Amino acid sequence: MPALLLASRTGFAAAVPSEGAFSPSSVGDFARMLAGKPYEAPDEKLPGGLKDLDYDQYRSIRFLPERALWRGKNLPFEAQFFHRGFFYKNRVNRQPRQRSKRTDLI
Repeated sequence: MPALLLASRTGFAAAVPSEGAFSPSSVGDFARMLAGKPYEAPDEKLPGGLKDLDYDQYRSIRFLPERALWRGKNLPFEAQFFHRGFFYKNRVNRQPRQRSKRTDLI
């Protein structure tokens, strides 16, 4: 069953190999590696069309439910991704893992 990994642009995505086994020990190795690095603030620069949205403009943008990840896969969940804007400036990369392999969605 797929698992959704959320990672900052500078964190997990860069450290986890795209191929190979994904295991509890690899998560522990990754945590140790991150613990040894100084904190790096995420990039909060928004693309031009998103940086000036006000509350009402941001709320008027709707997600199309039929475009949800794992929609129609007969799973007890699905994932709906929303863009950055307004208060939500941090970029999050999505990389689902299935059968120990990572696939970039963006």
